[in-house]
Amino acid sequence: MTNISVTKKYNTEASKIWTIVSRADSMDKYLPSMITACKIDDNKAGSKRVCSTEQGDIHETILVNNDEEMKFQYSIDNEDAPLPVKGYIGTATVKKITDSEAELSWAASFEPKGMPETEVVGMLEAALGGLMDNINAAAQAA
Repeated sequence: MTNISVTKKYNTEASKIWTIVSRADSMDKYLPSMITACKIDDNKAGSKRVCSTEQGDIHETILVNNDEEMKFQYSIDNEDAPLPVKGYIGTATVKKITDSEAELSWAASFEPKGMPETEVVGMLEAALGGLMDNINAAAQAA
């Protein structure tokens, strides 16, 4: 199992970042380089989300969406997802540092498939970093 984690600090209220992360929708707005559309039936644990890419759909299950802990966790369910991973579990957490500062962390565990581990890690770390920056920009604009 491969584990990665990207953590960034932002001059943004934690609650504003959490609001976007916890909604679990609009991933196409925050990761447009990969996701072309995103549909979710609800944002509660057990809910299903489908994120579409040009290569196919990614079917996910929301595992945790906890407002108190500001923790969001999801799994990729379809083995034919157009990503070089299998057994993927992603976890986003938001921590309040001060009233106007927050830390956003996005971790993932997975088995690489079809690509060398170092390439998968680099691709995912870059994608997660961009996703986090875009979420922060939207939170600041809110």
